[in-house]
Amino acid sequence: MNRVIRDFSRLSKDQQSILLEGYAEGGLERTSFPYKGSLCDGLILKEDEVIYLVPIRSIQEHSQQEEELDEELNSKDDDMGLMDDDIESDDDSDDDMD
Repeated sequence: MNRVIRDFSRLSKDQQSILLEGYAEGGLERTSFPYKGSLCDGLILKEDEVIYLVPIRSIQEHSQQEEELDEELNSKDDDMGLMDDDIESDDDSDDDMD
């Protein structure tokens, strides 16, 4: 079985979802390994033919970028004066067309 060190951003969306769930729940095995000239803490993602070693800092960086994007989108909504209550769902608009 091959072992591959891979940044979180280079994983497939399915693999990212599995890692995020496991990271949040603490259900994935952890290990330390040499990466980019230093010892790195990471998670182990086992698949059929490959074991991925994923640096925890790459997961944290991704999560931080997601949070920043959410905050930016929310601030744009606030700047436009939109609130969640102001946005109607498609279900509400269908009732008005009858």
